[in-house]
Amino acid sequence: EAMLAAAEAEAVRQALKYESDLAQQEALSIRKEAEAKAAAIKKELAEVAVAKEALKREMEEVAAAKAALKKETEAAEQKAKAALKAAKAEEARRAEEKEKEKATQAAAPQTATMDPGSPLLEPQISLQATKLATV
Repeated sequence: EAMLAAAEAEAVRQALKYESDLAQQEALSIRKEAEAKAAAIKKELAEVAVAKEALKREMEEVAAAKAALKKETEAAEQKAKAALKAAKAEEARRAEEKEKEKATQAAAPQTATMDPGSPLLEPQISLQATKLATV
């Protein structure tokens, strides 16, 4: 009977050892799986951090480009305003020149009739000569 009890005890001990070994293997497998998942997550986090930095740099570049574009737009607007102002001034100057030219042309026939060598004056001279001759 003692041998039977010893054999049963040995069988229980071996069954417990087997279950313990299985539990250790399962725990090791779970641990390895968890470590692999943790490494994958860590790698993804590193990639996200790199992508975040790249996005941050791109956003800074976009902001700088936007600021430069705003400056260029403002400069172009100022240039356009100056060109418009200059064009209006030139137009006003030309209109003034035309007015002066018209005034000069309007005054030109009057001065031409007073010029003794003027062809416009010859008919008046011959008319006056005819009047004098008849007197």
